Amino acid sequence: MTGAAPSPASAPTGFPWAFLAHETLAVARSRRVKLIVGLLIYTLVAAPFLLVTPPPEVAEAVEAFFGDGSTFTVFVFIWFDLAMNKLAVFSGAILAGGIVTDERTAGRLDLLLAKPIRRSHYFLAKLGAALIVMAGLYAILSLAATVTFLYRVEGFRPGAFLAMAAVHLFAPLFAASFAASLAVCFRRKITAIVVSILALSLLVGFAFIGFYIPSLYAVGTINPFFHAVSPIASLDALGPLEVAVPIVVLIAWIAALAAFGAWRTGRIEVDG
Repeated sequence: MTGAAPSPASAPTGFPWAFLAHETLAVARSRRVKLIVGLLIYTLVAAPFLLVTPPPEVAEAVEAFFGDGSTFTVFVFIWFDLAMNKLAVFSGAILAGGIVTDERTAGRLDLLLAKPIRRSHYFLAKLGAALIVMAGLYAILSLAATVTFLYRVEGFRPGAFLAMAAVHLFAPLFAASFAASLAVCFRRKITAIVVSILALSLLVGFAFIGFYIPSLYAVGTINPFFHAVSPIASLDALGPLEVAVPIVVLIAWIAALAAFGAWRTGRIEVDG
């Protein structure tokens, strides 16, 4: 007597938490993370040296657009825009740009579709693992930066720096979510990563357009990276609202991208 095919009612419905934990450990031990850790350490060591002789146009821009040309404000701009935004783009694409696309490129897509979990849950677990690892790395970096910059940057204010870091934490998480959701739209990993990096770099390049061109401020708020760096404009008066609002906006972007990626992954069998 042949076994009957599983009915839709018997299909797995619960979220695969064990798979999420397994993937998180696998990502944390991967070569990709070792590369990112190396870049983070290099940035941590090198960033204060950029402040010794900052490009004149950078100092002038900070003074003009934020009304504060202090050493601390210039450093925050250099750290979060010139350094951390770029790392967010690279780290996000490297960590999450291969979700599902890896299986396609390696010819293991049938194995993915045969896993005893929903395809949408597979995507969300893989993305969740990347976000957990990225958040952990960023949190450790921010704490290490606070300790070291306290002695290396003139006028360093740890409270304002950590508040800014708490908001900007969601920049690499957005980048990873964007790369992951875009990855499931392509058949080849390299194509997905290149397109992700180009698109994210464009967003980073226009992160401050609302400050540079006040008439475009409303347009600039559409850019998630704008919200990740917007607290720079109020470093002297950062309150709960200045921190919470951009975090909520970025979480909404991340949730929307995760939902799209999960939906798209669920249609892989139909779209091929």
